[in-house]
Amino acid sequence: MHQSIGTRLDNLRRAPRCGATTRVGAPCQCPAMRGRKRCRLHGGISPGAPHGAHPGNPLSYTAAGRNLAASAKIFERLTRRYDKPAFDLATTAVDGQIVPIIERVAWERPFCKLLHFEKQFDTGAPEPRQKLLIVAPMSGHHATLLRGTVEAFLPFYDVYITDWVDARTIPLVSGRFDLDDYIDYIIAMCKTLSKEHYGASVHTIGVCQPAVPLSAAIALMEARESPHVPLAFAHREDLQPESSMFPY
Repeated sequence: MHQSIGTRLDNLRRAPRCGATTRVGAPCQCPAMRGRKRCRLHGGISPGAPHGAHPGNPLSYTAAGRNLAASAKIFERLTRRYDKPAFDLATTAVDGQIVPIIERVAWERPFCKLLHFEKQFDTGAPEPRQKLLIVAPMSGHHATLLRGTVEAFLPFYDVYITDWVDARTIPLVSGRFDLDDYIDYIIAMCKTLSKEHYGASVHTIGVCQPAVPLSAAIALMEARESPHVPLAFAHREDLQPESSMFPY
């Protein structure tokens, strides 16, 4: 039988207090959980505060202790190694037909691989759709974060995506990599995919961070009157492949 609100409030008032020492040194006045001596915050149901900020650790009540715990947490996150998941895109639907896909490396430099999701049509004919270069962020995570974006564009475009290599795995003899190199890489990719090489024009998307180097690369190609300038450039967070993003 459900208790009335008044009964519940009366039970809370009469419940034993937690009594744990708070950061200001006073006893905690929150009601203890049923069958326990502490409240939710101080170990009633949860396993307690995170390691380094545990109420039983005297240093957790000092500014130095909290700063030390925060610094250790940041260091652990910066040095953590993450496994690289696979795109695992085996098929796509094109005009109502299921088409197999083979993932290939179309272009490679020490700091980046350009992945191509090549459709295997039954007729053996080349990909009839326009090429789309997706420039993924180079910001500490893998390009597979954009797996859903690649999957959504596959029925409409011949999709390529940058797969940046973890710089920690590259030997120093491979040289440096800065913004100028980033721009040069994008220019080289556009040249590789341009109509001069494959008979199709190139569209580009800079997802978040790469918008700046991609814009600079296109501006440089325009200034140099390069024949490899992409037909379109988009920088969007809400990517909708079926919309008229590229009017050409």
